[in-house]
Amino acid sequence: MGISQVQLQAVAKAVVDELVRADAIQLGSSHEAAEKALVVEFEAYFKAAAELERDAERTADQHLKAAGREGLGLDRRMIVRRIKEKLAEERGFPA
Repeated sequence: MGISQVQLQAVAKAVVDELVRADAIQLGSSHEAAEKALVVEFEAYFKAAAELERDAERTADQHLKAAGREGLGLDRRMIVRRIKEKLAEERGFPA
């Protein structure tokens, strides 16, 4: 994950603060509980995003290996991106 726990907590606090300030939400529990819940969601999102990236990379490598000589010259980044988009759609993950 490319973002630290301290950064996640700061972003969660800022989001909750702004939503409360804008009167967009009413907290059913403490401000801190809402922040913690948001941090948990952020962590789950980043974990799923990293897993999606690893799966796309691995799948692309398998396809390119299977293609052999025919795979020479193919744009690996584009293949990974397309596989990632397909996996994200299959998993209901925002790409």
